[in-house]
Amino acid sequence: MHTIRWLLVLPAAVAAWSLVAFASLAAHAVVGSRLCPPADMVSGMCGNPTIRVALEVLTHTGVALSALVVLVVAVSVAPSRKLNVLWLFLVVGLGIAGALSHVIGAWSLWWAALGGAIAGSLLVGRVLRRPSA
Repeated sequence: MHTIRWLLVLPAAVAAWSLVAFASLAAHAVVGSRLCPPADMVSGMCGNPTIRVALEVLTHTGVALSALVVLVVAVSVAPSRKLNVLWLFLVVGLGIAGALSHVIGAWSLWWAALGGAIAGSLLVGRVLRRPSA
């Protein structure tokens, strides 16, 4: 069981990231298509300033949540060395987020990922520090 759990750490983290990304994209599509006034739709994009801000907030929240969930899932699945797993996924995840942010020129998304990673690290750290029953 120990080996199987180690083999499942990365797939579980990727699956968690995928689920959050899919949910964020679905929410983005719903907000963009259902809440945007028809007069503000231009070539399938909402031009309404309020809706655009809401979509930006939704995007950044999804990025932060995905960082948090990946850390929590990876550490939860790992059978041991949980602090090492936390640091590994934290550094690699922020590196990937940084590379993607550089490519698309949206560094605010990296800051959102950093915020989610900090929140996830604090959450995991708090759980790991609890005395076991």
